[in-house]
Amino acid sequence: MKKQFSFFILFLLCIVLYACPMNSDYPLYDKQGAIDTTLCGKWRSEKEDNNYMECNILKKNKATYAINWKNITKGGFEMQYYYAYYSKFNNKPWLVMFSKDTSMHKYILIRLDQSTTKNTMVVNWISDKYSPMAINALELREWILKNWNEPGFFDEIRPTNVYHRIP
Repeated sequence: MKKQFSFFILFLLCIVLYACPMNSDYPLYDKQGAIDTTLCGKWRSEKEDNNYMECNILKKNKATYAINWKNITKGGFEMQYYYAYYSKFNNKPWLVMFSKDTSMHKYILIRLDQSTTKNTMVVNWISDKYSPMAINALELREWILKNWNEPGFFDEIRPTNVYHRIP
């Protein structure tokens, strides 16, 4: 009976650890900071060829966002669901996003406008052709600093990278 109880406890522990939604192979910091609540809300990108993006950024807990990203085209729309950590690095705010559907991770540099209204943000995605080979937070920060000014490090700036708050 004691052996069965031990296996049951081990099984429960495995379920709890497997269900942990924020497992990062590439954190910017070993300990994540509190989120910036000025990012919370609904945002819409500027249109490009009648295509645009909408995102809804929600506070999941004190260190994590839940983000619903909607890519709207003439033919319909596609939804993507993410969790994200917020970090300040090199005096810039960053989001480290993780898809709820896969183990894919994506680094995003978020820059809010300098106005007091905080109604515009510019989203700079790190280009897919750059793949960090970091094994810890320090190596990732060094990798970003090394590649920051390289041509193509960030995806090209398009109107869909500029978002305005939806009231």
